[in-house]
Amino acid sequence: MIKIFICLFVCFAFQTQPQTFLANVMSDIKYSATPDQLLEEVDHCFLTISGLPVVNKNLQCIGVMSKKDRAKASKGVSFSLVSC
Repeated sequence: MIKIFICLFVCFAFQTQPQTFLANVMSDIKYSATPDQLLEEVDHCFLTISGLPVVNKNLQCIGVMSKKDRAKASKGVSFSLVSC
């Protein structure tokens, strides 16, 4: 049991080091949306992801829609995108 704890501690400590490059811990982009899409068009994406990049016509990230934003929008509350 102590070995498992040490392994978990070492693995967790490795992942949280400030000198770790984002490329080593980030997720690949599987989905993206455009500002003119409807919530119902991208709603299925939130079954597997927690944040959806929103890109412009040049494929530049202009914001991220989170699950929290999605929940607010579903209830009729306006939301703003978090800028990249």
